Amino acid sequence: MISTIYKKTVGAHSQKEDIESSPQPTTHSINPQFNQQSRQLPTNTTSQQTTKDHTLNKPNSPANMPIEIHPMTEADVPAHVDIMWASFGPDLMSVFFPNGMSAADRSHMAADTLKSMRKDKPTEKLLFLKAIDTDLPAESQIVATAKWLIYPQERTEEQLDKDENEGSRDDLFSEGANKEAMISFFTELARERRERFGGRPYVLLSILAVSPEHQRRGLGAKMVQVGLEKADAMGVEAYLESSPKGKGLYAKYGFEDKGEMKFDARDYGAERNVVHTLMVRPAKAKGA
Repeated sequence: MISTIYKKTVGAHSQKEDIESSPQPTTHSINPQFNQQSRQLPTNTTSQQTTKDHTLNKPNSPANMPIEIHPMTEADVPAHVDIMWASFGPDLMSVFFPNGMSAADRSHMAADTLKSMRKDKPTEKLLFLKAIDTDLPAESQIVATAKWLIYPQERTEEQLDKDENEGSRDDLFSEGANKEAMISFFTELARERRERFGGRPYVLLSILAVSPEHQRRGLGAKMVQVGLEKADAMGVEAYLESSPKGKGLYAKYGFEDKGEMKFDARDYGAERNVVHTLMVRPAKAKGA
């Protein structure tokens, strides 16, 4: 049986989802060399804000050994990057990094993720989550991550232009990246989102990554639920671009197929295409 426990911690800025106030940071063991670098990553712990933590017990596990879902901290970013590679490496990430992801590529992606976390937090745009398995050693407890982007207010054309240009900025790409493929993919993402929603409010599941050895444990489902609670509280639609592996899960939570993304990985050296389905979950009455 899966149980969910909601806990709130309230601090000075109670209107914002906090990425800093989860329990002590955990590290990850997929790439020990990268973890060594993670100790050098700068952190920012000055903000204490409202949080909501989700705890679920694994089936057939003792109640005191749960999987817990918390806001991700800056110290967790290296683990997030490693899980991204483990989850998406056989598909999209191998298109972006055709020669594999080097330590330098990982460090670059971690630095860019930190930049995003610090930029989006003050505008209440970011809900970055981690799932930790407390039954595992401390260095490998993070088993899944998710990134929800929240757009609570109307956005101007200038703001939409900025989002659309985000995928082609020069500092996004590391030395080992397939720059052409990444620009094409992220530009198409932004174009599809702008065409569908314009500047109106909605919530976006930008990333959901689960370590392969921890898939089919309900981790993705719980992270989807957290974002949908936000959408329902706002009374807005939820949106995502799904890989074939995730499409069934999202359909269970009310996401509807709206066609395929216009990106063909074979145009950038891949042996096969990586299809992404555009999916929308209709809005519910605000607070329903």
